[in-house]
Amino acid sequence: MMASSLTGTRLVLRLGKRQGRLASVSWISATVQSPARAAADIDFTDAKAVYASRSTPELVSALMVLQTCRIQPLVTNAEWLLKTAKGLVGASLVDAVVKRTFFAHFCAGEDEKTIRPKVESLETAGIGSILDYAAEADDTAIPSNTAANTAAAAGGSVSHSVASAASTRQDVARKHRYTGEEDCDAHVEVFERCIQSVHNVSPNGFAAIKLTALGPPAILRRMSKAIVEVNDLFAKMDTDNDGVLSREEFSEGYRQYFHTNDANTGDIEGFWSLESVLSKLDPQNMGRIDIIEWSQLLQIEHLPALTSRCRNQGPLTQAVLSEGEIEAANAMVERIEHLAQLASSLQVRLMIDAEQTYFQPAIDNTVINLQERHNREAYTIFNTYQCYLKGADDRLRTDMERAQRRGYRFAAKVVRGAYMVSERELAELEGYESPVHNCLEDTHACYHRAIDSCLDAIASGQKTELMVASHNQRSVEHTLTRLQSLGLDQQCGVYFGQLLGMSDHLTYLLGANSFKAYKYVPYGAVGEVMPYLLRRAQENSSLLGSVAMETRMLRQEITRRAFG
Repeated sequence: MMASSLTGTRLVLRLGKRQGRLASVSWISATVQSPARAAADIDFTDAKAVYASRSTPELVSALMVLQTCRIQPLVTNAEWLLKTAKGLVGASLVDAVVKRTFFAHFCAGEDEKTIRPKVESLETAGIGSILDYAAEADDTAIPSNTAANTAAAAGGSVSHSVASAASTRQDVARKHRYTGEEDCDAHVEVFERCIQSVHNVSPNGFAAIKLTALGPPAILRRMSKAIVEVNDLFAKMDTDNDGVLSREEFSEGYRQYFHTNDANTGDIEGFWSLESVLSKLDPQNMGRIDIIEWSQLLQIEHLPALTSRCRNQGPLTQAVLSEGEIEAANAMVERIEHLAQLASSLQVRLMIDAEQTYFQPAIDNTVINLQERHNREAYTIFNTYQCYLKGADDRLRTDMERAQRRGYRFAAKVVRGAYMVSERELAELEGYESPVHNCLEDTHACYHRAIDSCLDAIASGQKTELMVASHNQRSVEHTLTRLQSLGLDQQCGVYFGQLLGMSDHLTYLLGANSFKAYKYVPYGAVGEVMPYLLRRAQENSSLLGSVAMETRMLRQEITRRAFG
């Protein structure tokens, strides 16, 4: 296991008054089971079949929007053009035009009542919904005077605001502004309404959540730093780099970095004495210790005692969170735990989004803990793996193995990723190797390996579910082919997801063929979701091949309906 793998260490945080176990239940699909069809059996270019459930006015509007997205100068300057138009004719008129065009294409509505027709229309076509309240505020100017951010700023090699500025350049993912704990509490209320809306409008659907909306971003960076340093420590002891330590190897490495005498350390109870650690890591005396057992042992409140034994004050000691930071981290965990309990009680599945690599170890750690608590009887919590990152498929397999050992259900969404530009820029700025694959084909290969690992686990009877979130037809066809070769049917726990308004030829034909097809369904007031709409326009302008195919199919179907 390489030190750069960033496998999420299990730093369990204490939970406050909202903690409690709620019964999980399973969801029963009404779709009739049948053997999975191979990719060759589905013609994704059949425009008549793709748009069978759509009205002609809908198709004309979709064609107009997608054609507009292909006008590069218009998309590049869209923000300035919108601002200028509002100054000339007024915001209400501009918002009205946007609402009837781009908003209608990429968003479902403004609230629970107005999204219902779109969700019901999708369900008629055999498509479920992943609801996401898409209102947002950019986080490029994180205030420096908030206590949590000030306390945590020293933990990174560059400031959070520098990283945030890098993250806004050409990335396609939403970001939240943090000005204080009041923002986080407000986001909890938004997510509560989203979960409730899924329950009321789309009972078999998902709710999407970003963890950076629930706590200080700087705290997530500090937590991630601590996790990375803990994993790096294991990697340093793993001198032959095979991911496994014998008792002798561990003892030798532990003595190298830590005092084994309890005297003059902060470890008063001797929890981190060598004998105590060995008994916890290898209770059956099997003579084998790996990263999963090592990360399972560590809890955030133990790190001060562990580092008090350090022979030298190095990166691990510097990564330990202060009492104030632990308090802020606890508040964040309490918020996400509350939402997980609510989702479990309402039989709603939560999809936790992936974010930048300087946040991701803390996010992974938090999601692992949520899965262990809430995925015992049902697939309630899904983690997200960005396969444009080197080693993403290895991290997925490690987490899958952890779930099998700990006896909970593993649920994953695989994506290619949304932060490629900023990740490369930040790596260059800080002088470390970019975590992003060097070429697109490496990303494709990693994505398909992750899919294959999950499908193999499902075929072998492991409790695993997978969301293949992709607009890439090749990846969808790869998954269908693998499903058929493994003898898995449409109800095996594999889902397909695309954004509303994009790649309809994939979603609608998958739904028509009884696969678990889903649309990522954003909603919110027009003015508040404008940044989301701008990103979708930019994303479509860059996907020239895919958009060209969609516009060609739209023209073909409109022409067929008009002239027969």
